[in-house]
Amino acid sequence: AWFVLRQGVRTTGFAAVPQVIQTVLKARDSERVLVVWQWYWLDGATATNALAVKWLGVRGQLRQRGNAGASVITYVVLNREEEEASAGPQLDGFLRAFAPTLHAQFAASVAH
Repeated sequence: AWFVLRQGVRTTGFAAVPQVIQTVLKARDSERVLVVWQWYWLDGATATNALAVKWLGVRGQLRQRGNAGASVITYVVLNREEEEASAGPQLDGFLRAFAPTLHAQFAASVAH
């Protein structure tokens, strides 16, 4: 089982990603840690907390657009907690490369 060591937020600066996303540091044992970045996509909008997601779902229903959405989770498994700083550049690179495509795919799936 993974145990939460720390939770927080991170500023991203990417167009297809919310300006602030959730971050979690989890540990499985003394040798491995998991750095997780997460946000939600709903009806073309992004959010980082459950209340905002619920609001976006209600808004979609009121607009008769439905409430299709996705929880987007990116993560890196590291061998030692000391390597935690290396997760940022790895995840940044992934987001820079793939977030626009992910969000385009989400939007296309809702359009059908």
